[in-house]
Amino acid sequence: VKGGITSVIQQILENDWTREGIQLRFIPTYTDRNPAAKAAVFAEACCRLTEVMLRERPDLVYVHMSYKGSFVRARTLQKIALRFHVPFVMHLHGSEFEDWYRSLRPDKQKQVREFLGNCAHVIVLGEHYRKSIQSICPGVSVEIVHNAVKLPEEITALNDTENRILFLGVLIRRKGVKDLLRAFAMA
Repeated sequence: VKGGITSVIQQILENDWTREGIQLRFIPTYTDRNPAAKAAVFAEACCRLTEVMLRERPDLVYVHMSYKGSFVRARTLQKIALRFHVPFVMHLHGSEFEDWYRSLRPDKQKQVREFLGNCAHVIVLGEHYRKSIQSICPGVSVEIVHNAVKLPEEITALNDTENRILFLGVLIRRKGVKDLLRAFAMA
């Protein structure tokens, strides 16, 4: 599917982990197709994860998530990992996670706090998100890993004097494109 999670996963899959002595197994858990296909992909992922737990006993389970349905899927995967006493690392990409959390009923907020508390580590995209997660679940281990952009092997320098901006993302308010344009207009 399109988006930041897919971009990060693609970069992870392109890395030669065997060089580091790491065996990586990728199990897709989501599709952007119809609800039946989504359910089938996730059910298959749960079965495959359980099989990997039984046969290979991995050192950790590393899951990318956002919020809403992504949380429900990650929580299910976490339960499977914890049943086998395998540490669960969650990489949070949901820029609206905190707002979503605050909109939940108290019993659902408790589920989110328990989920975060059961993570061996939580990976977030920046300092704001680190503080947000730690305000929701104090004491949780949070690491910042900024999204990366794969650079081309050869970069050609431009010799003109025009300002050029490359924006990679969805054109929505929270991405700050209007703010950037206003700032350039003021310069």
